[in-house]
Amino acid sequence: MLQFTAMVGYPVAIFLGIPAYLILSKLKRTSLVNFLFASLIPSLVVISLFVILPSYFDGRNGFLSELLHPARRVQMFLIFLACVFTVLSFWLIARPDKAVRPSTD
Repeated sequence: MLQFTAMVGYPVAIFLGIPAYLILSKLKRTSLVNFLFASLIPSLVVISLFVILPSYFDGRNGFLSELLHPARRVQMFLIFLACVFTVLSFWLIARPDKAVRPSTD
């Protein structure tokens, strides 16, 4: 399980997290609320890749009934929480809202 998490987590952090951080820093949107809203994007990407698409292509019980199965809902919730807590941990460590910016004088 840990290997799977690393195989998914690192690419998501590199290809979605770093650009999101740079964009939010450039726009000076470095508050915790902005970062938590930005965590919706990677969580939706991971949920769609590992929950929604497999449910769609499974086709045993129908797409909607498979997607609304309690196990799938728990998976979506846990992936969402993992993304939110990852972004929260990054924000608490880096504290981009307190970053010293060079003056434009």
